[in-house]
This record gives sequence, C-alpha cells and structure tokens, in this order.
Amino acid sequence: MADTKINTGSTEPIVEHTVEAKEVTVDGEAKVPTPYTEYTAETGQPFVADHYKLGENWEVFAGEIAVIDEYMDGLISSGKIANTTKAVDEVLEQMEKVTNIKDEDRSVVRIETVKAHIDFLNKTDKIYSDFGKYGNN
Repeated sequence: MADTKINTGSTEPIVEHTVEAKEVTVDGEAKVPTPYTEYTAETGQPFVADHYKLGENWEVFAGEIAVIDEYMDGLISSGKIANTTKAVDEVLEQMEKVTNIKDEDRSVVRIETVKAHIDFLNKTDKIYSDFGKYGNN
C-alpha cells in the first residue's frame, strides 16, 4: 500500500481583525478625532477651510463654506454619512472627482465648483420633493 496523507485541517481562511489604535498624548489621554459638527467650535475655523487649505483668508469664502457646511450637516443629520471629518473629506473628494476637478491646484476653482455642484444637487432634490408633493400630473 502506498503512503497517503489526508489533510483533515480546516480550510477556512484565517481572518485577522485589526483595531485602529488611538494616539495617546503625553498626559495619557487618547486623542479622539473631533466630530465634523464640532470642528469649527474647537478649531476656530470650518473644516472645509482646512480641507481646501484656505488658511486665515477663509472668511473670503464664507458664503461658499456655509453652503457646503449646510449640505454636509444635512447628510450627517439624515444618517447618510458619519459625523467625522474623514467622512466629509471622502464626500468632498467624491464631488471633486465627479466634477472633474480632482487634479485642480487652485483652491478657488475647487471650492466654487463644489459649491455649484451642491447647488445643483439641492435644486434637483427640490424638484423631486415638489414632484412628490404635487403628484405626477
């Protein structure tokens, strides 16, 4: 008889679970990221201003930032995205990709285009809302 070996071990793949570690400060407290809705109160300027690297001149774009903030707050309050700066960053990057400005270096063009895209989204949402209100006649 020939020597045959039968493998009776498990064939399930090994899945490693990783836990994201929080950065610990010198005083022993974990550094927790600031929620998007509290970012302005904690840092003194909106997250959108930091995302587009507007620096201290962000107030020039206060109107555009207000529109973007209002839209992001709506996404957060409706539960479509998490209340994190990372989630908002991902939405902004997705909008930049859709509007074909991802590689644009000028912050002015990027923020104006994203604001215009949000205006478009708000108008189309209103059309759908009105359509539901008044029926499909």
